[in-house]
Amino acid sequence: MKEIFISKTDDVAKIVLVENGNIIEKYQENDKVKRLEGKIYLGKVQNVLQGMQAAFIDIGEEKNTFIHLKDILPKVDIVKNKDQLEEEKNIKKIVKIGDKLLIQVKRDGSNMKGPRVSTHISLPSRYFVLMPDVEIKTISQKIEKQDEKNRLTEIINEIVPKNFGVIVRTSAERKSKEELEKDLLKSITQWKEIKKIANNENSKAPMCVYEGQSFIEKFLIDLIDKDIERIIVDNK
Repeated sequence: MKEIFISKTDDVAKIVLVENGNIIEKYQENDKVKRLEGKIYLGKVQNVLQGMQAAFIDIGEEKNTFIHLKDILPKVDIVKNKDQLEEEKNIKKIVKIGDKLLIQVKRDGSNMKGPRVSTHISLPSRYFVLMPDVEIKTISQKIEKQDEKNRLTEIINEIVPKNFGVIVRTSAERKSKEELEKDLLKSITQWKEIKKIANNENSKAPMCVYEGQSFIEKFLIDLIDKDIERIIVDNK
């Protein structure tokens, strides 16, 4: 029997996965510690460092974020010839101080360093990770049956629009085309809203355009299909 326990006391949220009375996974988050990972910002370039092939971007938080050239160049080009592209490209010809960039925080900062960001956006949902502006389609390696891989490949080739890529998550296994398409369309609509805000001439950088999933939302999405029998909470 698998159960999820969620507890909220003062500023700390805890979530625990229990199987037959044994703790399998346990996480906690402190509201006082601000997490930026997964959030999407319209940032403003503050400084460009040619020697490092990198730039610092203001997202309106305490510290400027750091972006490397490979996280600015189109992902398809990077996959094709990463080393050659980085040698040929001069970051100062690609971004300039004052430019606005739509970026996502990929790794939170520390006391010494600011967060690491990328223009390669990904939007996780229950069954997919949506990747705009690429056409890479992959299926979770945890889905082992070839018949199921073939079925999912056929479905995503039908439902994923041009200029979008996806990673099919393990939770998509045995789900119907209708369920998968509904989940995908929700993420695509979300992306269109993000782009609409970012492209609005009245949108001023820096600003946050997407808050991302909360700690508990992310955990539940990852676990909800793993034969969970009940979820117990102590706070509305």
